[in-house]
Amino acid sequence: MISNEEADLQSGWTPGQIRNLKIAVIGMGVMLILGVAALIIGLYYQSTQMGTSAPSAPVSSAPGGAVQSDVVGIGVGAQVVSTQVAGDAILVDVKRGDERELLIFSLRGGKLRSRTVLKPE
Repeated sequence: MISNEEADLQSGWTPGQIRNLKIAVIGMGVMLILGVAALIIGLYYQSTQMGTSAPSAPVSSAPGGAVQSDVVGIGVGAQVVSTQVAGDAILVDVKRGDERELLIFSLRGGKLRSRTVLKPE
């Protein structure tokens, strides 16, 4: 039987090189563990931040689900001509007699952002 030192010397590796190799392997293992921990912490942080940028009411298309129910009065005799989605807004074109009105709602919160009356000249 040969000792570890003799086996090391026969393999061509010096004890200093083997010590440096062990330090490098341990250092890379620690970096790998820290990297995976940072990834898990980052995923947790991102998942807890989802949806906190803009508060919105829950909207569900399922029967019996929670539905946002804001009521916007457009007036008696008014008629919704068209609706369009543009970016993060919903545009509603309303016709009331000879006047037209553009209502702009936030797509996320459903709140009325702008009301513009268009009158004929």
